[in-house]
Parts: sequence; structure tokens; C-alpha cells
Amino acid sequence: MAASNYQACIAFTLKWEGGQANDPHDPGGKTKEGVTQRRYDEFRDAGHLPRRTVFQMTAMERDEIYRGGYWQPVNGDALAAGVDLAVFDYAFNSGPARALRAWRIAGAKRASAEAVIQRLCEVRLSFLHSLGNWRYFGTGWGRRVAACEAEAIKLACGKEAPEVLRKKAKEAGSRSRKHIAKASAGGIAAAGTEGGSHLISGDTMFLIVIAAAIAAGAGILAFQSWRQSQRATAFKAAQS
Repeated sequence: MAASNYQACIAFTLKWEGGQANDPHDPGGKTKEGVTQRRYDEFRDAGHLPRRTVFQMTAMERDEIYRGGYWQPVNGDALAAGVDLAVFDYAFNSGPARALRAWRIAGAKRASAEAVIQRLCEVRLSFLHSLGNWRYFGTGWGRRVAACEAEAIKLACGKEAPEVLRKKAKEAGSRSRKHIAKASAGGIAAAGTEGGSHLISGDTMFLIVIAAAIAAGAGILAFQSWRQSQRATAFKAAQS
């Protein structure tokens, strides 16, 4: 169905995975263009080739790993345009099995491509946010997921993409402003509760719990605002 999108999908992934890395905070360790040393060792072993550093991986080997390790396991050729990118890029980061589970959660074939893409990217970001190294890579991960969603919708909508992306950028920006306003209001409410707690004898702990709940809610709203802001930026960038 969308076999012609394979090159577009790997081009997107390479944009975010380009270069070499060996970040101590990344459990993948030594990596080149998104391929870890462990994954490269498995590829060389399967071909009865001597092991070597992943930094020596050729472009041909990389493309074989991309196709055989991620595109084919998620059956990318059979996925709808746009959905193929969203599933493939998720599979590349978190494994084909997890990406396919997210695809099924998102509605798989029962929903429109646009709805599946949006829901799948939400599930993906929630999973990434739960990881311990989010504090090191969260900002970059958020930008990537937002960009993936925008590019996937662009592929799904075809000629209508510019108008769809403009509309979504406007909606995301509006949601971001609303979340900021709510988070600010929550912070003020929490501060007001804590400031007046000494006036109510015996209820201090209860008020602290309420204040903490309000602060937690404000934190969630702040995260949602950040997410919507990244989406708005990505939708605007994808309009060209």
C-alpha cells in the first residue's frame, strides 16, 4: 500500500539519528545512525562476518538493518501512508513489538490515518516520558515525536496537507495557551492555600495534601502545554 514511502521514512529517521554517539546516559552505548553496537554485532553474526565497531558500518549495511530489523517486522509496505512513518520511527526507537502494540491501541485499521497517527504519537510520548533517562533526552524526544506526527500527517493528507497542518498548528497553539493559563491559576491557588494554612488549626496536613494535588495538576498542565507548543512548532515547520 505504501511501499514508496520507505525512502521517505528512513530519510526522516536518519535526520534524527545521523552521526555517531556514545552517550553514557544512553543504554544503547556506541551507536551510529541509530544502530547500536549490539544490533550491528547481531547483523554481522547472522551474515557470518567478523565483528567490528559499529562506527565502521556502511550505508548498505545500515539500510539492510533498517529494512530487515524494523520496516519488515512492522509490515511497513502494508500500512497506510503516514501511519507507516509513525509506526516505523517508533519501532526504530523502542522496538517493533512495542510500536505494533501502540498501533493497535491507536485504532489500527478501524480509525482514520490521521487519528491513528495522533493517538500513536501520544502513546509513544507517554512511554518515553516514563523512562528514567527522560531528564537527559526528553526535550529532544519531544521534538522528534512532534516532528514525526507532523510529517506523518503530511504524508497521510497529500495535497490537503498544508491546510490541515495550518489548522493543527493553530489548534495546538491555542491548547498550549489554555494549559499555561490553567497551570498558572493552579499555582496561584496552591500558593494561596499554603499561605492561609496557619489560620485553620488542625487542618494543616489536609491543606498540604490539597496544595500538593493542585501543584501536581499544574505540573501535568505544564507538560501538556510544552507538548502542544512542540506540536504547533512542528506543524508549522512541516507546512513547507
